[in-house]
Amino acid sequence: MRDKFEGCMADLGGMTLALKAQKALGEAAIPSTVVKGGSSSFGSRGCSYGLHFSCAQRQNVESVLASEGIRVKRWIQES
Repeated sequence: MRDKFEGCMADLGGMTLALKAQKALGEAAIPSTVVKGGSSSFGSRGCSYGLHFSCAQRQNVESVLASEGIRVKRWIQES
């Protein structure tokens, strides 16, 4: 499913927060995938979780997460 997205990720920290964020995005009809840190595209933060989504949806993702009070540690755009 990851190949479907154009390589944007939001580093959220814990798995519970990543799942909460994925649910919020799903309710806004924005597809995403929960990813675990340590993957080559996500960086070396092995205990961190985040979301992978289409870069075309970045502004929408930012808006939804902000409205839910979910803080993003860092934004990553794969090249």
